[in-house]
Amino acid sequence: MLQDLLIERQMKSDEAHTIFALSYEGLSAVTADGKPAQFAIVDEVGKVIASRKHIADAAFHVTRAYRMFLMGKGYLSRPHKG
Repeated sequence: MLQDLLIERQMKSDEAHTIFALSYEGLSAVTADGKPAQFAIVDEVGKVIASRKHIADAAFHVTRAYRMFLMGKGYLSRPHKG
């Protein structure tokens, strides 16, 4: 699983958000004032295509897969027979 991770990005002096991941919880985000935020997929004109927990879950799994790849554990292998 992913190590606990905390990333904070300062956008402007008065606007910030925090994105964090807990190995047992997945990705979460909060606004500058500490209120829960949602993950979303937004098109080029700003229309929200999809949002809510399943988007955060998908992003968490992509992040985890990429991290595993970087660690040398994500290379292609034969499909499991089952």
